[in-house]
Amino acid sequence: DPNPQYSFAYGVTDHQTGDSKAAEESLVNGVVHGSYSLTEPDGSIRKVTYTADKINGFNAVVEKQGGPAPVAVVAKPAVAVAAVPAITKVAYAAPAIAKVAYAAPALAYGHH
Repeated sequence: DPNPQYSFAYGVTDHQTGDSKAAEESLVNGVVHGSYSLTEPDGSIRKVTYTADKINGFNAVVEKQGGPAPVAVVAKPAVAVAAVPAITKVAYAAPAIAKVAYAAPALAYGHH
């Protein structure tokens, strides 16, 4: 085809994660026109609009829309400090060691 053409678009929004993005692009008469946008971690939206062709190459314009989303102030949790338990020293008696007496073996050599 001497003059190919196409176009596509999509968008995704995930309310659980806050992920939001979209894109669209088309090729008409040898020139690509497109844009994409996404929600930045700070809550602002970045939008990139671009064109591309054999004469001018790739050209993009980046816009940032909106400011950072307000940050929720979270109160610090109350921390209860437990009292240190009293430590009682325990006295241990030394083990009783009984002396053991061993009798020397009786050696007897018989006569030959």
